[in-house]
Amino acid sequence: MRGAVGQGGQWRNGSARPPASRAMAAALFRLAAALALAAALAGCRETDVDESLVRVVIRTQTSLITGTGFVVAPGYVVTNQHVVDAEGSRPQQMVVFRESDAEHPHQASVRWSSAELDLAVLQVAGLAAPALPINDGPLEKEDRVRAIGFPGASDIVDTRGDAFFISTRTSGEVSRVFSADWKDRGRRVEVVQHTAAVNPGSSGGPLINGCGEVVGVNTLGAAAEIRAGAGPLRNKLQVDVNQATFFASHAKELASVLRVLNLGAEIRSRRCSGSAWRAAGAPAAILASAAVLTAIALFYLHAARGAGGAAQEAPGHRFTTALRNGRLPNAPPGEGRWLLQGRLPDSGAEIRLVLDETRMGRAGAVIIGRDPGFCDLVVPHATVSSRGHAKIFRGAEGLMLSDLRSTNGTEADGVKLGAAGKPDAIRLRDGLRLRLGGVQLSVKHDARQRQTGRG
Repeated sequence: MRGAVGQGGQWRNGSARPPASRAMAAALFRLAAALALAAALAGCRETDVDESLVRVVIRTQTSLITGTGFVVAPGYVVTNQHVVDAEGSRPQQMVVFRESDAEHPHQASVRWSSAELDLAVLQVAGLAAPALPINDGPLEKEDRVRAIGFPGASDIVDTRGDAFFISTRTSGEVSRVFSADWKDRGRRVEVVQHTAAVNPGSSGGPLINGCGEVVGVNTLGAAAEIRAGAGPLRNKLQVDVNQATFFASHAKELASVLRVLNLGAEIRSRRCSGSAWRAAGAPAAILASAAVLTAIALFYLHAARGAGGAAQEAPGHRFTTALRNGRLPNAPPGEGRWLLQGRLPDSGAEIRLVLDETRMGRAGAVIIGRDPGFCDLVVPHATVSSRGHAKIFRGAEGLMLSDLRSTNGTEADGVKLGAAGKPDAIRLRDGLRLRLGGVQLSVKHDARQRQTGRG
């Protein structure tokens, strides 16, 4: 609270209860919300995607960068590659926020990314949110779509930061679908041109059809310059967002990636029958009534502020204050230095793997395996998978260890990770005993070797 309650739990008007005008405003807001819900049920019947939407915030050495993402599978979020690329800077920290749980940011790391597709998949430990279904079926001209995201322009207007975690929705329709590539990156992708407004900060957000399915990933940054056509007809297009022309990569590009990663995403290919929302009739009338009630409620709320002091502080206000000051809230301290030590079972040769913040790199993860061409930490033994046996990544609880579906498995204190009824990942801690294939390692943490200010 900020200034709403006085000493002893009393409101500043001396009462143990909030002013009558505040109570009236609350009742009217509830009624308006009920009417809005009725309109949604009577109209487009689109699934509410806000529970699956996240705001991606990246801290670099010199700035904070924000984008949008959405959940595609438990613990996995999709966004644009140019968002996590952080304008070519080296991210020091990456977190995601959900609107309904803004008090608890989740640490994120890059699981997969492609500059050619301008897509990235983030792994987010501890993120419990419903996944959006992906529809890679065909789109037609005039199909109704909605773009959902967190445009940075809203942050400029919202000086208090109360709405930092509230998404923005815009509606439009499909103009055409064509093949192009982002900024001469070499690979042609299916592009959806549409009229649902997208602004910087909404990059990586979903383009939704009338069935609540993702039909595209909005890509404003990469779409500012695209190339279309072939041979002598190949033209460079400079896109001005003021022309109400916006672009998304078709969901078929994302679906192909998710099938390869095998994350358990729900992928559909059928034609959505709800592509044309009903914008008139009973839903419109109900929404008009809700708008009137909201206006009246705001009047009562203004009166309540005059009688009872300042309004309550929004839950995310302290986070936006921190962001404006150039830092991320709840930023974890440096991981310090970790040692993974052991001996090869055949030769007895010593293994000493050193892990610190610098080695974690911009992706926030390292791969352990046998082949130095593919792995960050090398264990040269035949029972260790060559191109990736296990992974250490930043999670909400700290550094986490998971198996990469290796042939001989990964064990932590005798527990086989990813086995039936066993955890997929475990927190790295001092004294943990690991077995990678036939190689045993012990974990030692040296907290004194903390580092700050990675560049």
